[in-house]
Amino acid sequence: MLRRGYLLYLIFILFTLPVINYTSMFNNARLRSLNRIRPSFKYLIRFDPQKDIFDPKILNQYVDFYKQVVRYFPDQYDAHGFLGIFYYYSGDYKNSESALRKAVGLNEHNFWHYHNLGGLYFQQKRYKEALDILYKSVFITQDDTFLSILASPIYQQIIYEHRDFDNGKVKRLFDGYRRVYTMLIFILQEEKNYLQMFNTAYGAVKSGVDENGIYLYFAGLAAFNLKEFQKAAFLFQESIKKNSNFTESYYYLGLSYEKIGKIEEAKTAAQRAVFLKEQGIMNVPLELKFYPAFY
Repeated sequence: MLRRGYLLYLIFILFTLPVINYTSMFNNARLRSLNRIRPSFKYLIRFDPQKDIFDPKILNQYVDFYKQVVRYFPDQYDAHGFLGIFYYYSGDYKNSESALRKAVGLNEHNFWHYHNLGGLYFQQKRYKEALDILYKSVFITQDDTFLSILASPIYQQIIYEHRDFDNGKVKRLFDGYRRVYTMLIFILQEEKNYLQMFNTAYGAVKSGVDENGIYLYFAGLAAFNLKEFQKAAFLFQESIKKNSNFTESYYYLGLSYEKIGKIEEAKTAAQRAVFLKEQGIMNVPLELKFYPAFY
């Protein structure tokens, strides 16, 4: 009887001991090990894709590190997003797409993942896929993106180590929205889908990202191609109010005036366009090069 009671006591003790989460222990140990070999964010923050060429040695370090992170933490959406960026800069677009698609699938509330995936499709002229992803990106709010960033261990490390960089996050986000709208408009213009181009450009105006009148210009250009010349003239005028040196708006304003019979106004606008062009002032890029961004 005593022996049976002792056995029951042992069973009770075993079942009431705290359950040790070995998976969590191993993951924490892995995380500590990975943090010891993590490349510095300093190079990444100073890197300007429009001016700099990524150092191949440093780029490989980033790729190798984030491959390890996603291996041990496959649900870490931000790690997939970063890996997609580094694959892109290394020229491995297939793996870049795969990583960015995983990032989007794991977290639908981070604008930058959509920006990067849509931009990759844009750069490869995969316009149908680009339109789908880029349109989704403009509906991701600033607040949702920042909450996503705050929930990310990787972004938190960047914020902790580089406070001054974090201070510019709102400006960079609005620059990102502008790039998305511009890519959308370039695609729609090439496809001659002028009605959708007008709606998209005017959507950019209403969203508050049109600082220099370029989206008013694009809306006017779409209206012009739709043969809505009165509307086009109004939009080009509004564009010029934001930027008095908008050469292209003056040029198409002159053409719009000519179409509606305002010949003297057309001549004045055309003369202004010629003068600005002779000064080398042009506002609309002839081509658009995409660069992924992480924050």
